[in-house]
Amino acid sequence: MEQKQKAILVGANFDGQQQFSDSMEELFNLADACDIEVVGQITQNLQRENTAHYK
Repeated sequence: MEQKQKAILVGANFDGQQQFSDSMEELFNLADACDIEVVGQITQNLQRENTAHYK
């Protein structure tokens, strides 16, 4: 029997974005639609993007 994939959702809220919770809910729904079990969620509030963390 194949095990269900699992995921931890990670999000960064830049400068108190109003739509952040909607975006996290959409990410959860996407994982659910792909039959991925969400086992946790990590969020962080940031004042601005740090370009050193992006390629």
